[in-house]
Amino acid sequence: MQKHSIVQIYPYILLLLIFGCADKSRVRPEVFPEKDPKICLKRAIGNAPDFTCLSGDAKLKIRSPEKNLTAKSIVFLEKNNRFYLQILNVFHQPQLLFLTDTQILQLYIPSENRLYYGEASPEHISRLLGIPLEMNDFLHIFAGNPPLPPLENTDFTAGQQDAFAIFTFLKPPQKTEIRVDRRTNRIVRYTSFMHNTMQMKINYSAFKPYHNHLFPSVIELSVPEKKFTLSLTYNRLEFTPISENVFKLPLPLNVSVHPFSNLGFE
Repeated sequence: MQKHSIVQIYPYILLLLIFGCADKSRVRPEVFPEKDPKICLKRAIGNAPDFTCLSGDAKLKIRSPEKNLTAKSIVFLEKNNRFYLQILNVFHQPQLLFLTDTQILQLYIPSENRLYYGEASPEHISRLLGIPLEMNDFLHIFAGNPPLPPLENTDFTAGQQDAFAIFTFLKPPQKTEIRVDRRTNRIVRYTSFMHNTMQMKINYSAFKPYHNHLFPSVIELSVPEKKFTLSLTYNRLEFTPISENVFKLPLPLNVSVHPFSNLGFE
């Protein structure tokens, strides 16, 4: 019998160890380590970003069949109340101003001196994102806390893939999947389906500590049916109070006002 030296067989031993350890560390999707998976989800909800005001500089990307845009932007968010987005041109001057609260949507285009004005309704939100959303859900998404199904009296399944817990809520014809990173106990993906067709996907990534807040520096929302994607990549974030004057559009007296329903984003 031919003898093999330890040098010859060492690579095979190493491969066996690597694949053996990898197989043990991977948990099958149908297995969940906690007796009550709701504990994991409630922990993630409890760890959602807790702040009142947010402001920051971000790179905005919009991709759709009708429009591709990459621009610098400034974001102001008053949690559960108001959202203000300034899109800047190459000269760092406002190219588009978007302001909404729970009642009214306003979008101002300075180069045209044109204001689109209307109710903060799901129909009007769909003109911006390609999918109807309640304004509270819209505000929650950009606050790093996507809309969640009610946990009480709701059936769901729970599984785990690598370091991620995956929750599936089924209420035909609707289905919602929520992915939680168990290392940080933060929601990193939210996906909604209708008749098994994906309606919307939200990814939260690149979490960074900002003044004692662990917040995603990248928020990406996509609507596959419309081939629409919007992403915000923050370069700077602050969680300090925002002046009331920030939430006032600088409109000239001769501004041309149009119904929000006339906005031709679709």
